[in-house]
Amino acid sequence: MKKVFLYAYDQINLGDDLFICTIVKRYPNVKFYIWSEKKNEKTFKSLKNLKVINKNSRFKKILKRIHTSLFPRYKSWYEKRCDAVVYIGGSIFIEYDNWKQILSWWQYEAKEYPFYVIGANFGPYKSEDYKKQLEQIFRQMQDVCFRDYYSYAMFKNCCNVRYAPDILFSLTMPTEKIIRKRIFISVIDCKYKEEGANKLDEFSSLYLENMVNLIKGYLMNHFTVVLCSFCRKEGDESAVREIVKLLGKDIIKGKLQTLFYTGENRNNILQTLASSEYVIASRFHAVILGIAAGKPVFPIIYSDKTVRVLQDIGFQGNYADIRKRKKISYDFSLKNLKEKYILSTKELQKKAEKHFVKLDKLLQ
Repeated sequence: MKKVFLYAYDQINLGDDLFICTIVKRYPNVKFYIWSEKKNEKTFKSLKNLKVINKNSRFKKILKRIHTSLFPRYKSWYEKRCDAVVYIGGSIFIEYDNWKQILSWWQYEAKEYPFYVIGANFGPYKSEDYKKQLEQIFRQMQDVCFRDYYSYAMFKNCCNVRYAPDILFSLTMPTEKIIRKRIFISVIDCKYKEEGANKLDEFSSLYLENMVNLIKGYLMNHFTVVLCSFCRKEGDESAVREIVKLLGKDIIKGKLQTLFYTGENRNNILQTLASSEYVIASRFHAVILGIAAGKPVFPIIYSDKTVRVLQDIGFQGNYADIRKRKKISYDFSLKNLKEKYILSTKELQKKAEKHFVKLDKLLQ
């Protein structure tokens, strides 16, 4: 049986957990290992060919006490046993102040193992030195497949760098017979989000005000509204609670619901989205999942990565960018639903699967 050591964002985030599910289910006869936390044993218990290696187990703590080098050597032992090391992720190449230290890890992994990167995007970045050093590291990898054309164009001179639309465009979404008069809304916590060195907390008050006003508009027009958190750690649940608090007496009984991702209710969230009439998406992957489900989507953007992906797929509908500091009117947000603006996903789905082309050759 072939083996893959998997890196991913493992903090119970719906989009990234769906990345993990997608790759593990694609190769049922491959054994996957992910270096993570014990809580994720529950998150991925249905994936029988994925082993969660608890990095905080008692044994690992003993190794650290004996000698600091034993802990990374133990992880390296797992990686060396595998046919490939894969990093499946989104914004994994942002330039931070300690970027030299971060690139030293990428350099080591690319040099030591058959290393694959899929589903990623590049930036934000501010120094050419960071980009140049990363390009040299990419040249040592087996495959780098970006999810936006902008990132691909930055490194297209590397023969092993490719482009395909976001992996979750390939996800088979639930087919719901009954579509409810319901708005599915994903939210973010601007206090947590950042674009490289630029924090988004300065936009928090206006973002919350916009969300409250939009929700009031939909409730008054007889829609049910579901406020959904994709990631507790990144503040989504706090944002939902703040919005509910701000709505106060304007909440119409039974018409406003909340839904929090726990790591074990992926299907419930996907079914709720698929049976809703409209998706208002602050989360990047709420945009992707809404389009994949064949829904009209109104994106509320906080990052250039979303703008670029919308451009790549030819999105022509209305969207709002919270960084523009503008109020969002109910009528403006309603337009994509009113005009039933839905993107065809057939070609997107096929193209998204190209992320796995090189891995298919190795693993299938």
